[in-house]
Amino acid sequence: MLEKPLHIHILAVAALGPGVSGGDKIFMESARVWATQGHIVTIYVTEEGYDMCQRYALKDVRFVTLQARRWLKISFALHYLMKTIGAILMACRTAFDSAKPHVIYSAGDSLPDVFPAWILHLRHPAARWVAGFYFFAPAPWKSTWDKAYRGGKQPLSLRSFLYFLLQQLAYPLVRRNAHAFIVANYLDVERMQKDGVSSSFIYPIYGGVDLPAIQAIPDPAEKSFEGVFVGRFHIQKGPLVLLNIWARVVEQIPGARLAVIGEGPLREEMDRTVQQLGLQKNVRILGYIDGTEKYKILKSSRVFLHTPTFDTGGMAAAEAMACGLPVVGFDLPGYRYCYPRGMVKARLQDEADFARWVIELLTNPAAHETVRNDAVDFVRSWDWKARVGEMEHLMHHPEPPTSDS
Repeated sequence: MLEKPLHIHILAVAALGPGVSGGDKIFMESARVWATQGHIVTIYVTEEGYDMCQRYALKDVRFVTLQARRWLKISFALHYLMKTIGAILMACRTAFDSAKPHVIYSAGDSLPDVFPAWILHLRHPAARWVAGFYFFAPAPWKSTWDKAYRGGKQPLSLRSFLYFLLQQLAYPLVRRNAHAFIVANYLDVERMQKDGVSSSFIYPIYGGVDLPAIQAIPDPAEKSFEGVFVGRFHIQKGPLVLLNIWARVVEQIPGARLAVIGEGPLREEMDRTVQQLGLQKNVRILGYIDGTEKYKILKSSRVFLHTPTFDTGGMAAAEAMACGLPVVGFDLPGYRYCYPRGMVKARLQDEADFARWVIELLTNPAAHETVRNDAVDFVRSWDWKARVGEMEHLMHHPEPPTSDS
């Protein structure tokens, strides 16, 4: 527990449902733990972020809600701009009680979170700023470091190009002003060290799981699915690759069933691909599911398929491990730090090799049991309460660790 109660201000204005990103889950689970420890927690969100927190059943926290939903009906870009302006104005009006110690926690690298956190930091220099920064945007040009960082090249699009440009505004503010940093992987630590940040002030959280909630769910008498996937239907998470892999599995195990949990921009293309591959009887796309119902489906499955083709981490695989599933993923650089055990790693961009490992775990009980036991043992250290506790020391360093280089 922290030395004394704090007032923790969480800037999560960028949070946008209905899905929950890794950064969203980190700030909500952190808020839950801090509130139970007796800290005052105030979360700054838009209506969408507030709705997300309500779905997540967050209790004993305060909310400051920006009214920005009307702009989303017009366009995402206008909504992003207006909530950024609104968050800046809100930060200019927000006064801290000088009798209490305060912590500013920006939940991600988006400008609606970073700009108001920076302004609060300038207006209240005694408050410590802890910045969440979970993913370095891919460069629009060919980059050796970029491939070594995420394991593959993200296709260039207008959205990815704008993400890169906006992050170039956010990162210098965070790097030069924040007192401490929460990152997703040790690869992020290495990058920040090269930019002049001391590793003593960077915590690679990787993620966490709700072990008590998972352990409270009994194992089913029979399995309903041979495979299961959880993730956004986005090119980064490889949902179309997933279907190609499962088609290969079905060639060897005709009745193999796959549960797919998630939503996203590729949903319609996934539906078409299921039809094109003739997988209507083998694939069930269940949409977005979280909490108890998600854990029940995981426990009703035999193998977890973690198919991101470029990434540095992710918590879905850890939740699967906690539910007693062995995991198969591509051999991305970040997974060597994030998942050194419990995950069989297929060759990069090799769908046949990935399918081969899935089939091996489904048909070889000894291999399945070995990887499963490794996964269950490894994930014991991922409990959210322990992970959030490891973040707490970062809130007590008095001096910013960054340089102006």
